[in-house]
Amino acid sequence: MDIRLLPVEQSVMMMRTESALHTITVYEGQPPIDFLRHRVAEMARANPWLAGSLVGAGGVTVLRHPVDPKGSAAVYRLPQQEGMSYSQMVAALRPMTVKTGATAVNKDEPVFCVSVLRQGKSKWWLSVSLSHVVGDAHTFYSLHNMLGESSEVKRMDAVAGAKDIAAIETSAMAHAAAGKMKQLWAHPPPVAGFHLSPAPLDQAEAAAAGGVPFVSSNDVATAWFLQQSGADLGLMTLDFRNRLPGIGVEHAGNYETSIVYQRADFESAALIHKSVSTLRGAAEPRTGEPGLLDWASSTSAVVSNWASLFKQLEFAGSSHLTHVPVLNAASMPRGNMDTAVLFESAPGKLACLVAPSRGGFSLDAAKQSGAVGEPLEAVHF
Repeated sequence: MDIRLLPVEQSVMMMRTESALHTITVYEGQPPIDFLRHRVAEMARANPWLAGSLVGAGGVTVLRHPVDPKGSAAVYRLPQQEGMSYSQMVAALRPMTVKTGATAVNKDEPVFCVSVLRQGKSKWWLSVSLSHVVGDAHTFYSLHNMLGESSEVKRMDAVAGAKDIAAIETSAMAHAAAGKMKQLWAHPPPVAGFHLSPAPLDQAEAAAAGGVPFVSSNDVATAWFLQQSGADLGLMTLDFRNRLPGIGVEHAGNYETSIVYQRADFESAALIHKSVSTLRGAAEPRTGEPGLLDWASSTSAVVSNWASLFKQLEFAGSSHLTHVPVLNAASMPRGNMDTAVLFESAPGKLACLVAPSRGGFSLDAAKQSGAVGEPLEAVHF
């Protein structure tokens, strides 16, 4: 069966520059390998497209899947190495990472991969990877959160009928592509990962200062990162589910856009909070919409928030140590754009991964704000 992809899912930017969505969760204990094999197979029966692959012909790419799908979890053994750096961890996970869209077309490559990695006698990793071509962060975590022993397997709607409703390829994405492609072959600094200290990111204080009754931790962290980046232009990804008729949380695919900001729009967390209801920058006077030339000639930064999507998975006999997105810096053409992913390494523990551009976000400078806490490496991958 073939599932038609959205225009944005077949775009050059998505096919050639967007890496797979990928996370690892580290546990102390023994891995429930048999359970996970059965659970992934159960998920594939409920969502046959998970067992599919990308097929292209005549300039059109589809997700083709079998009528009677099969799925399982692979088992690997990690090198006997404690205290890996983040970059070493990413390298160790390369065989378990779903390939970028264009490199997977007509190659019978999986779009979804669950792997169990043993580390020593008492530690194991759960690796989950999804092609960005077939789903966004909401899709990824909806699947990820089905893997726990107490989780419910649900059907996600990925059929073409649902996709007819949402032509969501926005001008913001096109402008962002121009910014990312400006220095396609540059060699940017490595990914920086750290937890965020709660005190400098106080939500109540930020709300009072901005004259609004409430701001979220995402509002505060987004404003903080965009300010620390020093970018001329900013983007914050936004999920369109339950904002468009017929598109809800049960829909798999790339149903997201970006709110575009100029510097005046991210001067406070309150302005970020106000922008969500209007889908535009909230500064007064209103800032203009940047054009293609603005994106190509300006520095920019984009923020994605995965923190609210995360659910800690429970397995008998294992204890959760940390949860971390896997960002492959080598495959990210960052150009003049800083990229940040906000996530929870454990419930209530907010963290940030930043893929900086040259001359953009500086971890040393960000530490001066007091918001940079424990580095991810301190968890000992």
